[in-house]
Amino acid sequence: MSVPRWRSLLFVPTHVPRFVETAHERGADGLILDLEDSVPQDQKGEARDSLLNAWPRWPERRFCFGPR
Repeated sequence: MSVPRWRSLLFVPTHVPRFVETAHERGADGLILDLEDSVPQDQKGEARDSLLNAWPRWPERRFCFGPR
């Protein structure tokens, strides 16, 4: 099994819907979908909803990602 060589990681604050919806188009090798530190406390629910709504519309995932 080969290990991917990541040149770039993009941290995406998930409380901004347009950031989530277009994250996969930005050319990063990996996405870190931030649900914690960059999201204001009163917007955490909206951030989770934004991620859940955008995820099914993303094309085939050719990168690694992880929620944070």
